[in-house]
Amino acid sequence: MSSSGYRFDLVDLRLFVNIAEAKSLSRGSERSNISLAAASTRIKNLELNLDAQLFERTSRGVSLTEAGETLARHARAVLQQLDLLNAEFRQQADRTKGKLRIAANISAISSVIPNVISGYLRAYPDVQIEMKRYLSVDCLKTLREGLADVALVAMRVHEPGIESFQIRAERYVIVMPQGHPLEARDGVTFAESLDYDHIGIGDSAIQHPHYARVAREAGKVMRYRIHVGSSAEVCRLVADGNGVAVLPSSAAAHHGDMPISIRPLTDTWLQRELQVCVQTPHTRPKFVYDFVDLVRASGDEGHGEGA
Repeated sequence: MSSSGYRFDLVDLRLFVNIAEAKSLSRGSERSNISLAAASTRIKNLELNLDAQLFERTSRGVSLTEAGETLARHARAVLQQLDLLNAEFRQQADRTKGKLRIAANISAISSVIPNVISGYLRAYPDVQIEMKRYLSVDCLKTLREGLADVALVAMRVHEPGIESFQIRAERYVIVMPQGHPLEARDGVTFAESLDYDHIGIGDSAIQHPHYARVAREAGKVMRYRIHVGSSAEVCRLVADGNGVAVLPSSAAAHHGDMPISIRPLTDTWLQRELQVCVQTPHTRPKFVYDFVDLVRASGDEGHGEGA
C-alpha cells in the first residue's frame, strides 16, 4: 500500500512516539503495554506501509531517521490534539460535578474565599470543595504536583506551566504596642524596626527573603521572639508588649480594636501581591476555571490575614 493511502493506527502512533522518546524498542513497548515481539512487528509494518525507515538501530538502542523525525513531529501533534479533545469532553461531562481542590494561604482563606464561596456553591451544588491551608510556597508546590486545582498565594508568580492573576496588591505596615517609641513617627523603615524584637507569622524568613538582606546591609540582625499561625495571634502578642510585627495593611487593620499602633513602612519593596494560580494548559473541568473567574472578580474585597 502506498503511503498516500495509509490509514494511521493510533496504537502504532503512540508506540512509535514512546519508542522515540525512550530511544529503546523494549522500553517503548513497555510504556505502551505491548510485548516486544508485537511492538517490533507493528513498527516493521508501519515502516513497510510508509515505505520509509523510521529508526536507526544500534547496540545502544534506536535513534530517529529523517523520516522518523517527520513522523514524530506530526504524531506528537495528533496525539496532543486527541488528548485535548478527550479533556474537553471530560470537562463538558464533569462541568457541574466533581471535586475542586484549593490550596490557599492564610490571607486567601480569611479574605478571598468568604467573598466567593457561597455564590460558587449555589452555582455548582454537585461540586465538592477540598480546601487546605499552606504557606504560599507550599501552595505552589501542591499545584505543581497536581495535588490542587487552584492555588491562592501572597507572592509574585512567574513560573513556566503556571498561569497567575493578581487579585490585589497592598503595602506592609509595622504593628507595635501602644506607647512604643516608634509610635510618634508618621512612617518607619524596615531597618529601623530591626532595633526591636519581632513577632513572625508563619515562616517569615522564607516568605520574605529580603528581610535578611536588608538586615545585613543595615548592620543589624533580625530577631524573632516567636512565629505564630495567624495575624490575630501576632497582634495579641504585640499588644502584650512582646515585640513588633510586620503585617499586610489589611491584616493589621482587621485587628485595630486591639491596643496596638499601626504605622506605614516606607520601603518600596515591602508590597504583597495576592494571586490566584492554575496550571497550563487548561485541562481541568470547567468548574475549576469558573472558580478562578469568581476569585479574580472579587478584587480588593475583604481583609487579609498574612503570608
